[in-house]
Amino acid sequence: MSCKNKKGDEQESKKQIANKSAKQIIGKQKQKITYKKQNMRTKEFEVPSDFITEFAEALAEHELTNEINGVNEEGDILIEVSYEKQDRANVFTLSELLDDYYENEEESGEDN
Repeated sequence: MSCKNKKGDEQESKKQIANKSAKQIIGKQKQKITYKKQNMRTKEFEVPSDFITEFAEALAEHELTNEINGVNEEGDILIEVSYEKQDRANVFTLSELLDDYYENEEESGEDN
């Protein structure tokens, strides 16, 4: 009977160790998530409604987290992009895309 108790105690001890390890891992994952949120940067874009399709495709292509925050007085859609430092180039690409849009708009306005 003493042998069974030792075996039962060992199994119970292994369960306690496993539970403790699982709690530690979950705690570390929560810390990582919090840490990542703290390191996120944001940039807000004002995207003309007639350019939203191209802009959305670029967001999806670069897999950037974004949120639509509303519309400004001119009817442009306000989009906030959240990104980490290593994604700066992708956000810069979005800025260039909008700059190109506005340059093309100015050129087509001059042609008329």
